[in-house]
Amino acid sequence: MQIRLARREDIPRILEIRHHTFSHFAPSAYSQAEVQLLLDDVDPSEFVRMVEQASLFVAEDGAVVLGCGGWLLDALRHMYVSPESTRTGIGSALLRVVEPDFLARSGHDVIRAGVILYAKAFYEKNGYEFVSMAADPRDGSEFYIMRKNLP
Repeated sequence: MQIRLARREDIPRILEIRHHTFSHFAPSAYSQAEVQLLLDDVDPSEFVRMVEQASLFVAEDGAVVLGCGGWLLDALRHMYVSPESTRTGIGSALLRVVEPDFLARSGHDVIRAGVILYAKAFYEKNGYEFVSMAADPRDGSEFYIMRKNLP
């Protein structure tokens, strides 16, 4: 597996991974209506912006993208690993690339993340601390606000 900067041509695969990940894991923590909102709540132009600012990374095995993650402004964004590849270290490996890049280029030493309910343990394992609960104003679905102080 290698991690590299994402390119525009990776965006369709990233969107596919995002959809597959939410479809697979979100029903364990959210209602069907909330899952549908998660699936629909995507702005591809944000991925383009992150590619253009070189803050979105992909993990790939050969030519197959298995996961992604990056940052925008002061926050971790779009951390997804294909369900078939979870619990293999890909997400943690992505964080080990994203966080130093964020620290070096963002001007911040604290990164925050809006974390879907089922992913809290992953973030805690990687040094993120719970800050508060938040709710999506459209449907009331809850998520965690977490943060990590970067060295």
